[in-house]
Amino acid sequence: GFASFLNQEMIFSLKKLQSNERIKYHYDSKIKLEPYIKPSLNISFKLFTINQANVGLIANSAYYLSYRSLPYTRTFYQWTANNPQREVMQSSKHKFEKFNLDFGLFVKW
Repeated sequence: GFASFLNQEMIFSLKKLQSNERIKYHYDSKIKLEPYIKPSLNISFKLFTINQANVGLIANSAYYLSYRSLPYTRTFYQWTANNPQREVMQSSKHKFEKFNLDFGLFVKW
């Protein structure tokens, strides 16, 4: 499948102590679809039956793997909003992975 981080916008405003100097950072992330894989395995094993009720063991496992990055635009304002400095940032891809394993006992009638 494909997944993306949500589009986010953040603004940080700073003022230098005992001065009129003001600085503002404006971050705006971009939506970028990245592929991922998520295979899963479900196993159940019936142990015995009592009065039409089945009792057994169940196991579920799942794995998630993706390499994702968060591209964003950073705009820097110093003193006034005129003449902003704009940078388009592209971070390197980072590995996201998760492994789940569940065991249990089931009763089914």
